[in-house]
Amino acid sequence: MKHVYAFVLLLLCVHNQSSAQPSIGVVPSRLYFTCASGERQVQDINLRNPGTKPITVAITISDWYRDSTGEKIYLKAGTLPHSCANWITLPTNAITLQPGEERQFPVTVNAPSNDAVHNAMIFFTEVKSQAEIDEKMKMGAQFIIRMEMGIHVYNTPPSRHKKEMEILDFVDKGWSKQNTDTAQQILQLTVKNTGDVTNDCVVKLELTNQDTAEEIPLDDIPIPSMPGTVRVINIPLPKKLKKGNYLAVAILHLGPEDPLKIGDLEFKR
Repeated sequence: MKHVYAFVLLLLCVHNQSSAQPSIGVVPSRLYFTCASGERQVQDINLRNPGTKPITVAITISDWYRDSTGEKIYLKAGTLPHSCANWITLPTNAITLQPGEERQFPVTVNAPSNDAVHNAMIFFTEVKSQAEIDEKMKMGAQFIIRMEMGIHVYNTPPSRHKKEMEILDFVDKGWSKQNTDTAQQILQLTVKNTGDVTNDCVVKLELTNQDTAEEIPLDDIPIPSMPGTVRVINIPLPKKLKKGNYLAVAILHLGPEDPLKIGDLEFKR
């Protein structure tokens, strides 16, 4: 029987959690810099090996963005116009932590001419030697698990502080399959970050049966975004929702001191 080598990459970011236990602790998950043009700032990432064996990790930098559905797309460092990958200086591209060891890893950002939000991602990827892989294969292992942690890096110059989101569209898309075997009725909300800073907006949804006045609870939806980006959120309705006339209200919460943005939609079940 042929052995299958499978490398499982676990990207740990804000708003996503994994049930797997990482073999290295990396905090925080986001670094926020505020460099103006020509400024330099340093922040530390805390690395910890909670295991009983030494761990070596490779450290790389990538560009990334979210597509309209919120999926992260990764590209070579320095590819995107809003990239700050080439502004980042790291002390090394690999590090080994002994069991129980904790270490501060400095990240330096040197911003050149800069008048907008820029971002990048720093990856910490567990490195396994060929000897380790061969040993596990001899013991009958068919999968080799390798952990990868991604740290968001943002630089927002002090001149940028406008937090704003707009609702572009709110429609009933009818019935379709959304990663399930059975079709569900889908409401689609389209929003745009019209501000000049990153935004961790939360969409709160209210659904009311207009025939019975029954209120149906729906989960909140976080929609982090960069300035200028458009997000399309598909909202599957509960499968057991009764037939009738409904009112859906979408409320954008930007923060405790920011005005709410509200969109509503009447539809039939």
